[in-house]
Amino acid sequence: MEGTYQNSELLHARPVDASRCMPREVREIFHLPPLSGVQTNERKLEEAARNQAIGEGRPGEVLRNLLLEVQTRFPDAWEELKTGARNLFHVELHDISFNPVTDPFIEVNYTPISPGDSHSRIVFEIVSSGSGFLQYLLLAAFMYSHNRGAILLLDEPDSHMHTFLQRNMYDWLQDIASKTGAQLIISTHSEILVNSTGSIDQIVTFFGEEPRRFSCSDKRILNNALQIVSPLSIVNAEWSGKVLLAEGDTDFRILVAFSEVLDHPVLPFFRDQSLLFRPFKTREIGAAMKYFTTLQSVVSRELKGFCLRDSLLITERTQEPPFQVEYWNRAEIENYMIHPDALLRYYETRGIGGLFAQRETAPASEYLSQHLPRAVLENPLIEDIGYKGSDFLENFFATLGVPIRKGSYWEIIKYMRVNEVHADVVEMLDKIHVFLRDSG
Repeated sequence: MEGTYQNSELLHARPVDASRCMPREVREIFHLPPLSGVQTNERKLEEAARNQAIGEGRPGEVLRNLLLEVQTRFPDAWEELKTGARNLFHVELHDISFNPVTDPFIEVNYTPISPGDSHSRIVFEIVSSGSGFLQYLLLAAFMYSHNRGAILLLDEPDSHMHTFLQRNMYDWLQDIASKTGAQLIISTHSEILVNSTGSIDQIVTFFGEEPRRFSCSDKRILNNALQIVSPLSIVNAEWSGKVLLAEGDTDFRILVAFSEVLDHPVLPFFRDQSLLFRPFKTREIGAAMKYFTTLQSVVSRELKGFCLRDSLLITERTQEPPFQVEYWNRAEIENYMIHPDALLRYYETRGIGGLFAQRETAPASEYLSQHLPRAVLENPLIEDIGYKGSDFLENFFATLGVPIRKGSYWEIIKYMRVNEVHADVVEMLDKIHVFLRDSG
């Protein structure tokens, strides 16, 4: 095939040698794009028209045609399809009644199965159902209606599905493919599907300039590693060459927020989607080390790691090159957000609507005066409260009636000024920048 540029939105593709016969094997390859809009009314179409709609990325327009074909040609498969609908979505899919002489449209009906009542009489047409159920019907109809031994190209079959359904759907796809002798080639961004893949050498990554299959010379090491790390983590680590671990996802958000206030050179690295950031209970340094060394054993001994730890309850500071371990001087990262002026600015505007709306800061100012040591009030960049900053912030906001959870504390940093950011934070961002820059 060759492509001819038409404009920025259109590329024409045509065979280089149209006179050549199409190889027989090509006729066994079928592509299913993601679910598109399902029509309110759907007429009976012949196979060529159905294939054209699918080829043009409009499979939702022929969903009922595909279901009718399965029921007509493969009655056993139709019963399996109905069983899947019952087990996965708690609906009873009705047999399709279509007479080409009297029925202008195909209708596919279903009845929800209510908990404790399997005899519900409420009937709906599938156009009324959720997108996850429609995606299942499309996949099932497509899988069952194609020839045994076909090669099926599935584009994001997990789309429109809740995460807990994705795993069941993937197991179901593999089961049907095994029964029909089909080969599945799946394009996906779903971590659930990637992690559910039986063998990592079945994964092709499109990171970098060329797609490539991940390989590990020692399958025994790989199988043991998959008990500790996910296939997606292995693929990302191989691509990035570095791993950044912190106590939790909130720590990473706080680091990004500080780097934005400072316009720090590490910010582009934080925004790089290839960065493998792993929330981890880094207080358990042994578990963090095991996670890193496991990745190293599978990916490369050149893999570098950076582990950021709170100093709370830590009596001994360890270093395990190339696993760089760094510690906050204060109890935890939230301690560096306790700056009275920044907290007052945040409190003043938090949750207040209107162009000139402001909150009276007297209650917050009074709380800070009563609960912060005088030394901290006078110079928060030098003096620390001496205990977990997250505990102080939780009590501060709870007392004042400000609805904010710990996972959103990073929003406070947006109200800080450059001269209110502690030197420890700048130093830590510098270290992370050197790590990400030099090991990239």
